[in-house]
Amino acid sequence: MVEPEDKRLFALYRKLVLWTLLVLGGLILWVLSGDQRNAFIQPGTLTASHAGIKQCDACHSAANLGIKGWLNSALSDSTQHDTKLCLNCHELGEFPEFAHSVSPEVVTSITESKNLSNSGQTLLVKGAKRLGWAPQSGARLECKSCHQEHSGNHQLITANSADHCQSCHSQSFVSFEDGHPEFSQYPFRQRTAINFDHVSHINKHFDEQQAPTSCLTCHQTRNQGNEMSTLGFEQTCSSCHSEDIRGDKRATATGFDVLRVPGLDTDTLRERQIFIGEWPKHADDGLSPLMELLLQSDSHYATVRPVLGTLDLMDLRTASDEQLNAVATLAWCVKMLLQNIIDGGTGFLQKRLEQALDRPLSHAQIAPLLATLPKSVIQSASNAWFPSLATDMEHHMNGREYWPDQPLAKPAVPLPQSSGSDTFTEETDLTDDALFGADDDSELWDEDERVEQSTAQLAISSEQWVKYGGWYRDDLALYYRPVGHADGFLRHWLELSANVSNANALFQQLSDADAPGQCMQCHSIDQQSGVADTESMQNPAVRTINWRSRSSASDSRFGERKFTHFRHIPHLTLQGDNGCQSCHALNSDNDYADSFTNFDASSFSSNFSHMEKATCDSCHNRSVENQNCLSCHQYHAGELGPVIKSKDF
Repeated sequence: MVEPEDKRLFALYRKLVLWTLLVLGGLILWVLSGDQRNAFIQPGTLTASHAGIKQCDACHSAANLGIKGWLNSALSDSTQHDTKLCLNCHELGEFPEFAHSVSPEVVTSITESKNLSNSGQTLLVKGAKRLGWAPQSGARLECKSCHQEHSGNHQLITANSADHCQSCHSQSFVSFEDGHPEFSQYPFRQRTAINFDHVSHINKHFDEQQAPTSCLTCHQTRNQGNEMSTLGFEQTCSSCHSEDIRGDKRATATGFDVLRVPGLDTDTLRERQIFIGEWPKHADDGLSPLMELLLQSDSHYATVRPVLGTLDLMDLRTASDEQLNAVATLAWCVKMLLQNIIDGGTGFLQKRLEQALDRPLSHAQIAPLLATLPKSVIQSASNAWFPSLATDMEHHMNGREYWPDQPLAKPAVPLPQSSGSDTFTEETDLTDDALFGADDDSELWDEDERVEQSTAQLAISSEQWVKYGGWYRDDLALYYRPVGHADGFLRHWLELSANVSNANALFQQLSDADAPGQCMQCHSIDQQSGVADTESMQNPAVRTINWRSRSSASDSRFGERKFTHFRHIPHLTLQGDNGCQSCHALNSDNDYADSFTNFDASSFSSNFSHMEKATCDSCHNRSVENQNCLSCHQYHAGELGPVIKSKDF
């Protein structure tokens, strides 16, 4: 039993403790309510990355709410409102408050696709999951779940243990060496942007003088050593391929035909009294794709285009009257196009293109397409093809249809200059009997053979004149020859025609691997999946031409920033250049070239064998102290902008 005196002492003691607590609580409340409360409750020094932040309310929403705010914050299960303050400074994409900054559906799909074992989980991980400390799948996460502040300026706010990472995962493992799953197609999950076959170059194309002695001859580290990039064309490819791009060794035309006079069966047209004025009798080719695109916005051509269909314009003997009239309309549309280009210049061409593409074109878009085309080139070609074009058009507009009295002469060509002062010009008529002696039977070839030979000499001379690129006329076509690698004219026409359905013929012409410039022999094209048939050029969709070595295609689940990262510099430092080949082994059995027959970047066969986990295990094993998840994985994935927004405190 407690004696009465003891009872009085105990009561006094209780009152003393109570008053002490009340006074202490009052002091705490007074301090927390005053101007110095933030300094009083400061739990520790900020990490170095946040050392510049001076105000608590930059990160804590309770800082301006007094004691009530701090108490509510301390007793609340969530501080999601503080996470929103983090996002005032940090750009973390479209799903910043969800796991890995990607949509919950993506995380679920990845989780379901993995088949991992739970047997390797540590007691700490198992305990966290049993007590419900691990966030539920699809729940919003707070930044403080992974980033703990006030730990001192010597701590990294991004540091996390493997147990911390695996506490959220439904399936986990002990370490990289013990339980980490095997790699799946790592690191090659899509084809390269540039069609460069390492196997064929090393085993076939390189000789002892040309073969690079090191992978670093063509590749260098970038992005702080996290990636390897390919050096530029001039440093890696120009010594072998510059002449191919310029077309120096091409057996066919070195340029792509911009304008061309189509061949017509003028004999049948004349016989059936279908008048088209003068027309080069020896024309025997079709419209160029670009010329056909320009004609599409001509209402007259649009009317007869279905009638022409697959009609053989060089043999009209069985054509109906409707088809013959359609051919005549085509002929006059071609002449009108040439006349309008001469009269209206690039302004007319811009209007025609906008009509054909059904959208306006800005100065920046139209300039690279037309800026290099001089009027004199069009005028000279028109004069050679249709010497009486203006007269023809005038008679046609006035309804005075006619055929020239005499068949049109073949294009005039220059003759070798004589030793005297007399010279011959390009306009000299090669059919003039006074020049060639029509009755001389001792000629080694007839007139047609002479003209063909001279015309060929002129064509060769024209191509040689623009050896380093530019415009030239070859017979009945006007060509543009690439100036070299990254030719702006070809590049912009390719980009323009890539996603326009009525410019598909032009795109097919320019994107052919053997087209002048050979752009698509090396540069791949990525097409958005699910939009159109990715194995055919007949249904253009959203296409992107990969002009650089980094592909425009990306894993649609993540965007540009992936979960896995690899730093090349430390590995190159330890292993030297031979380290490249220890991880990247050539695979001669894969059909690498077949990967570029369609526009699907994810359907491919790599030049290299996929890496196995054992390759990494040979170094990253128990002898290595740190096998942290963050050594190879980054938490935030997806489409992210600059990690830190511009903000002053």
